[in-house]
Amino acid sequence: MAAAHRRLADLAAVHVRNAQAPRSSASDSTHVSACFVTLRRPHEAPFYITPPAPTAQASWGEYTSPPIQPTIDFAPSAWSHGSEILVGLYVRTDQRWLCIWETPVNLRTLPSLGTELGSVREFQPNLVYFGLRQNQEDTQLEYLAIQSVAPREPDAEEAGRRALLLSMVETQMQQSCTLAQALSVVHVQGDLRALQNTLHTLQQRCGSALTDNGLAEKRHQLESRQRLKDLRRRVELRKEQVSQARAAFVEARSALQTRRGNLERGITLLHDIRQRRMQVREASAEAMYVIKRSDPRKRAEEVKRSIQQHRVRLLRDLEFIYPIQLENARDLLYSIAGLALPNGVASTDERSGALVHKSALDESAAALAYVTQIIVLASAYLHIPLPYPLRPVGSRAVVQDVISVMTGPRTFALYGKGVEPYRYEYGVFLLNKDIEQLMHAYGVPMLDLRNTLPNVKNLLVTLASL
Repeated sequence: MAAAHRRLADLAAVHVRNAQAPRSSASDSTHVSACFVTLRRPHEAPFYITPPAPTAQASWGEYTSPPIQPTIDFAPSAWSHGSEILVGLYVRTDQRWLCIWETPVNLRTLPSLGTELGSVREFQPNLVYFGLRQNQEDTQLEYLAIQSVAPREPDAEEAGRRALLLSMVETQMQQSCTLAQALSVVHVQGDLRALQNTLHTLQQRCGSALTDNGLAEKRHQLESRQRLKDLRRRVELRKEQVSQARAAFVEARSALQTRRGNLERGITLLHDIRQRRMQVREASAEAMYVIKRSDPRKRAEEVKRSIQQHRVRLLRDLEFIYPIQLENARDLLYSIAGLALPNGVASTDERSGALVHKSALDESAAALAYVTQIIVLASAYLHIPLPYPLRPVGSRAVVQDVISVMTGPRTFALYGKGVEPYRYEYGVFLLNKDIEQLMHAYGVPMLDLRNTLPNVKNLLVTLASL
């Protein structure tokens, strides 16, 4: 920092090194038990007194003590005009307090020791150093040395001031607070008194508004009404949500009951079909017995017609038990027993139509299981062997490839969960090949091999109308 820019407001630390008392005789001791430093303007009381330190090497504002804040710690006399201040060093021996020296100081003329106080060799007794902040943001201090001077005889006024100061230190009056702190309290009390006067003036001006509680009560009533409206609105919203949830629950329960009824009817029809199948077998056996004892050709034609009628009835029952409905004409999406099955379910791109991937893997597995049951029953009714045998096991249907030349397992799953995708895709392909075999046997045209449900629907409708 330039010497011309040094200010008393930048003072942050005070250090004392090698404090010693003067020796008046050979028997006197120079041991110092405590010391402190005073700052004052000429012909005035000290505006700052450091707390007494019980050592000859004292520091205030650095190390273990809080930094000095001139705007708070200094009395108002510190800011009077003039660049000169008086710095005094006081020490305590075994008997009493002594003023070692007090010298006038001008901060702009003091020699600078740099920013490292530890590099200074301290051989002289009674040294005092000032630490000044270089700027508000910098934490480093610039240290200034104050040369000690020989003690001089004070005048009567100065002697009285020193005696009062020493008596204050001697009687421990400084333990309550420093003079700077006391002056700070006085300033705070003055500010508090001014604030109280301002508050009293404002109360007189706005007394009617402050004493009238009608406006506050009205505001409270309006806020309460608004909160009540908000609560009522929330209650109505909750009621509407509850009613919607109840309606959805009733609708879902009704749909569940409808599906349960359809399943029960389907089970009944399946039982009837099995009974009819047994009857057909018995009728076939009886017909074969009659054929052997009658005209073979004529009886064969009658048996064929009877078998065809039974086949048509059984296929219609299959169409009723496993209803196949059109869900979306654009994507040619069909559902079986209420379960949608996309075309090419195993290899369809997810970026295709929005309805293609609405069904989950479990739903697709159940739909493929229904298709497997239809194909197995239709193959039995039509007496057409399947090139790739099917085995319906609930929603875990499988298909076997006994034709292709391959190594490894020949059973492929018709469900996608927990199965490698290529085996799942190949299983669906084999199922479509079985459907193609049935359609080809009766000359039913096929548009696309991947259209599983449309092909099954076309097969059942065509055979049921023969």
